[in-house]
Amino acid sequence: MGTTTLNTLPLETLSLICDYVAAGYKPSIYAFSQTNKHCQTASNKARFREIRLRVKTRQGLEDDVKTWHKILARNSAFGSVRHLSVEGRIAPFWENAKTSAPAALLENSYAEQDSEDEFTNPGERYDHILRGPFYHLGVQEDQNEGVWMPLTRLLAKLTGLKDLAYACERRLPECLLQALHLHIPRCRLHIKALDPPFLTEEEQEEQEDEYDVEDEDEDEDDYVDEYDYSLVTSSSLSTAVIPVAHDDDYRNHNEEAARLMARGLTPSLQYLYVIDSGPGFKYRPMTRGLTKEGLLSRKLLLQDIREKDLGGYGQLEGLSLDPANLTRFEMWEKTVNFSRLRSLQLWRVRKDMLRKAATCEFTSLKTLSLGIFNFRNEYDVSPLDRAAGAFISSLRPLEAIHMSGPFLKRSFKAILDHGKSLRMLSLYPSEDRLVARFVITPTQIKEIRQHCENLYDLRLQIQRSTGDREEQAIYKALGELPQLRQLSLQLDVYNAMKFANRAYPWQVESRYYRGIFINMAVDGELARGIFSLIAKGSHIESLRLNMGMNVPESFLDISEVMKRQWKCSRVSTMCPEEDRVIVQELGARSRKRRMLANKSTELREYEEVFRELWPSNTGNWMDDWYSFPLAR
Repeated sequence: MGTTTLNTLPLETLSLICDYVAAGYKPSIYAFSQTNKHCQTASNKARFREIRLRVKTRQGLEDDVKTWHKILARNSAFGSVRHLSVEGRIAPFWENAKTSAPAALLENSYAEQDSEDEFTNPGERYDHILRGPFYHLGVQEDQNEGVWMPLTRLLAKLTGLKDLAYACERRLPECLLQALHLHIPRCRLHIKALDPPFLTEEEQEEQEDEYDVEDEDEDEDDYVDEYDYSLVTSSSLSTAVIPVAHDDDYRNHNEEAARLMARGLTPSLQYLYVIDSGPGFKYRPMTRGLTKEGLLSRKLLLQDIREKDLGGYGQLEGLSLDPANLTRFEMWEKTVNFSRLRSLQLWRVRKDMLRKAATCEFTSLKTLSLGIFNFRNEYDVSPLDRAAGAFISSLRPLEAIHMSGPFLKRSFKAILDHGKSLRMLSLYPSEDRLVARFVITPTQIKEIRQHCENLYDLRLQIQRSTGDREEQAIYKALGELPQLRQLSLQLDVYNAMKFANRAYPWQVESRYYRGIFINMAVDGELARGIFSLIAKGSHIESLRLNMGMNVPESFLDISEVMKRQWKCSRVSTMCPEEDRVIVQELGARSRKRRMLANKSTELREYEEVFRELWPSNTGNWMDDWYSFPLAR
């Protein structure tokens, strides 16, 4: 029997090998592809599965598209692309993208997207699209459709594309939607900031009796953009993020339009995010046609909506409400069949809504994100915790849970009751200095291990304590979770309930300055040390570390300079003892710009403590600090 080599293996087998290699450490797939032409062909699916275009200028978009066209053509890989994401903003032709403030802010927002996904924090993820950084600057965006034609031509060749994610300020260019309909009609379209046309139910009801009345003085409000309507009724549209602003004339009817979309106006809509994007922002007027060309009579539009018979509940599988107040929740209960939902996100939730939710039937639910919220004068959060726990207990076994806010033991116990089915768990018990706080300790992690045997992805907010035995016990406990592969830790540097002056809880006593500095100082070496401690005897593949949000106010400007985001990845080998660890800083460019913007930040009254820890080496305190290793 002849020797089996990579050249003799079937292409299907090589493709499976590529999937395995890419799952372990994706950069390895590029080395594998250089072995021979057979391996290069087999690796296309893994190498080119996802393309991400960051849009800033006309020329930049054209150049990026040309580059990708050459790469895909050289590798015969047009059919290998499965996911294309387009994000950013086309600057007007007169704007210098290298020096303009909007371009710099856009680049900053790109870097920040390396942190968490929308499961953990959709509000921050969509902030730069829904309400800045450009709206409050009053800047303009290039509206020329011709700018997008190179991308349209490339899109037509991506015959295997399954998902197009569009996250730009301006509406989706019409040429891109036409390309989807014509060339890849089965591709799902995900729009991360969609302003639907003005087609509210109230408007429909008010005008139902007016169809036979001839009105010769029709104004702009009697028409809607025909393309806007074709976009929200497109069979390609699968996901939409709808911004709502009740103090803004252009967005105060968006939620009613979203309800019509959910009821079936958008036939393939599966996931819908409704997010308040105000108040306090001055939005740019949307681009409207100055003539009736390309406009649709509102009478015809409302007639079309009536003929679609949208009295049902639609086919929605995922719903996100922010904030999820009782009035909004009850309105959506009348709009969506809750028993069909597989994913539910409820943000800024209070007791009354939680009690209502506990009476609803979420029989298909698999994923829950819950951000609970207490009034400022509510120092006792136990009623809120009980309501949250009762809601979670009312649900059938879940596969993924995220919870943030001032929750306590009741909610935690209710979450653990879902342990046998849980694959993903995210717990961020955010701190209010005036209320009791749920702190995650080794005891809670052991409870998670006992109840959640199949946990694959875990995200926790934990307390740093200068790398002492108590802190290390947390890392060791995490390493004992048997199926854990992905871990994300938000490292709090200060526990106000434990250390603050009780009479003045916003003030920090001087004896805690040293510990706060040590806790904030997380560099690559410490990140590697934390990963190594967790990974002993564990199969963990990836660790993300971020500085927590609970920083004393007087340290905020200093923390902006010192905070880092790290990702540690295990590169598997045939011998586990020889596995390598890759440590990379996430958002490094953003961090450097942040340091430049804060270059005038001074240590003030903290300088003496800082210099006791880190004597001056460079003359600039921002470059002098380093981490302290975990205690031995």
